[in-house]
Amino acid sequence: MTDREPVDENPPVSAGKVANTEGEGESTAAADQAKPARKRAVARGTSLRRPAAERATGQSATSDDPAPAPERPQRKASATSPDDAGTPEGAAKSGWTTYIVIAAAVVILAAAATFGLARPFAGTVDNRAFVDTALTTQVVSTAKQAAKDIYSIDMNNVGQWEQRVNELLTPGMVDEAKKMRAGIIEAAGKLQDVTITVDDAGLTAGVAFASPDHAEVLLNVVQQVTERGVPGVTGQSPIKFVLDRFDGAWKVSSITEM
Repeated sequence: MTDREPVDENPPVSAGKVANTEGEGESTAAADQAKPARKRAVARGTSLRRPAAERATGQSATSDDPAPAPERPQRKASATSPDDAGTPEGAAKSGWTTYIVIAAAVVILAAAATFGLARPFAGTVDNRAFVDTALTTQVVSTAKQAAKDIYSIDMNNVGQWEQRVNELLTPGMVDEAKKMRAGIIEAAGKLQDVTITVDDAGLTAGVAFASPDHAEVLLNVVQQVTERGVPGVTGQSPIKFVLDRFDGAWKVSSITEM
């Protein structure tokens, strides 16, 4: 009996087929890589990170631009300017102040010491104002005349004004007035042809206190400024005059602007 050769149940694969098998594997892998990757599902409520460009600028891609801030209203320039100080109205006010300072220079000379020495008996005598008609009339007339003499001045003749005022004041007030003489004369030299007068019609007086030797009178003095005969500005000042008797005559011992 002839022995049979063993038969290989697994037939050998040819090299070409093996190569073909490997080629199919490579083509399958290449095909898998060519397919686009599926997007991963995102659960609702999951926040996504903003792109880097948005994170860099700090702005959201979906947020609206903030509304611009309202512009602040610009201030309007004033209609007046510093040059207005040189207008005729400003000059008139400045001139009026100068005139009044000179004409009423004695007002700032009123001293409390002089006032106190002039009436050491104040408060111990009954007020006779309007009770003694003759006395009330006398002090009113004296105060009005003193106001006209003190508050009226001719800048071309200051010496006459000074002499007149000295006759109206108490000795203590005269000494104070002399301290202002140089300043008054210097100021008057810059205001030639200027006169200041008191208007009689506007001069009113009321007696606050009256006794045989002491009186207090309230006056409203209206002054008119005239330059080279041309009337200028006018002004009024409420004044308090204190009168005391010296050597039998009424003298002004204190002048106070109210």
